[in-house]
Amino acid sequence: MTWQEPKTDWAESDPVGMADMDRIEENTVFLFTQARDAKQYIAAALAFMNRSVSAENTFEQLAAAIEDISKDATATPADVVSGETFYAGGEKKIGTATGEDLS
Repeated sequence: MTWQEPKTDWAESDPVGMADMDRIEENTVFLFTQARDAKQYIAAALAFMNRSVSAENTFEQLAAAIEDISKDATATPADVVSGETFYAGGEKKIGTATGEDLS
């Protein structure tokens, strides 16, 4: 099923025919399918990051899971080489450790 360009030049006197209704229905199915597929891809990526979500979750729940990805990280700037970036506690941080600190 593919997207069909919707009619946008409606006049008040235009009748709504079966072809119009078919196009609207097919576009609705197309959009639903795209949203379902997107949720499956997002859920799979989150599962790869050890988040327990599925395509059955709402987009709001998936967004919250994305926001939570680094909140359980335990590294501190002193644990990461100076100048290198990492995420912990839901924030991007910059390492401060020198080679001596990491030995």
